[in-house]
Amino acid sequence: MVMANIVTPAEVLDSLERALVNQELIGAVLIEQGLVRQELLDAALTLQQMTHESTINAQQASQSLVRIQAGSASLEQVVEELTTQPQIKLLEYQKLLTLARVITADDVAAAIKIGLKNPDFVAQLLVMTGFMDELAMQASLHCFEMLSDGSLNQDDAVVSLDYCLHYKRHSPVAFDEALKELGWQPTQTSSSDSAQYDAISDAEFEQSGDSANNADFSPEAEQKKHLQRKRFQS
Repeated sequence: MVMANIVTPAEVLDSLERALVNQELIGAVLIEQGLVRQELLDAALTLQQMTHESTINAQQASQSLVRIQAGSASLEQVVEELTTQPQIKLLEYQKLLTLARVITADDVAAAIKIGLKNPDFVAQLLVMTGFMDELAMQASLHCFEMLSDGSLNQDDAVVSLDYCLHYKRHSPVAFDEALKELGWQPTQTSSSDSAQYDAISDAEFEQSGDSANNADFSPEAEQKKHLQRKRFQS
């Protein structure tokens, strides 16, 4: 949609921030802000999938989206046209830049290396190419943010994100809600809380572990046991 000049990069970033804060899909935010219609968003997603499958290229997708927005063609019409017309292999963008001596191949490699250090860039790239959905993007970015500011340690981050995206696949929840279901608590505790945790004897902890072992095994129970053990040890 950016290539088709339907939304600007700034509007996309603003919508992404709103989506992360409110735990919404970025497409829903774009609609709420009046930037796109539902029909246009559906068309963009269809054309994006066709691009990912190499049925069409990015330029064809953006030109088709412009026609759909203008009302000169429907999604069904452009899809039929694109799948029946002979495909012309276009010069790749980065190849055009290098041939025109705008940048070098090393510049492209360096730019990609720098971009891979930016979690927002990586997440957007994975969503754009169809390797990750928006729900996974929002959950993983939120998890990484908590990991970066020290709210989560590495073990808890991996366990909770895995639980959020895999064990709740049939009833997806936001990352914060997954933490609540796992009984997670902030790693930084008050002095009174620390004293309370210190008062728990090893025997009591082992007893709780034995009780858990006698219960029916479930991935959710194992995830809760992991976070409970981390809290006892903190």
